[in-house]
Amino acid sequence: MEEVVEMEKSKKTKNWKKSVASYLNASFLFKNIGRAIKASVVNDTPPGEALDMGELSPTMAKYKDLSERHTLTSLMPYESYDEETGLYFNEDSIGFNIFCIAATGLDDEKLAIINGIYNQTHKAGTLIQVSLFTDPNIEPLLEEWRNNKFNVSDPEVLEIIKLLANNRVNYLKQGKWESLFGDHNHLLKDF
Repeated sequence: MEEVVEMEKSKKTKNWKKSVASYLNASFLFKNIGRAIKASVVNDTPPGEALDMGELSPTMAKYKDLSERHTLTSLMPYESYDEETGLYFNEDSIGFNIFCIAATGLDDEKLAIINGIYNQTHKAGTLIQVSLFTDPNIEPLLEEWRNNKFNVSDPEVLEIIKLLANNRVNYLKQGKWESLFGDHNHLLKDF
């Protein structure tokens, strides 16, 4: 009889061990599947670490993707433009654009002018949108800079200047999508 009881205990222990082993295998499998699914959907790498590994930050990657697929005009889908008035017409709105350079280092007088624009009484439903668009197309600026360096009459000096200017332009072009500084994320754009 004792033998039968021992056999029953042994079977229960083996079954229990099998159950635990199966559970652990299933748990391990589900964790790995879960991690694989998450990795394909979400990037958990902190942006700073991604930059250190030579990747673009998530924001810059999206910006690069967006600017490679869309022009500025496709992001502002107006139906028509009246050259005489400078107004853009859409199905349910009228708008205008003011293109200007970024306003950095303004004095109090210029800040008061900008403040006055926003403090005016506007009709209900008026929308004021300020967009800072930076254009990654810096090649025309770099080419203009390079071409201004070639006004030297001595052919030997001109060759050296051409070499230095070409090297600098090629180096600066790398700064469109990747920072030229290892510890800061400064990109070259046309404002």
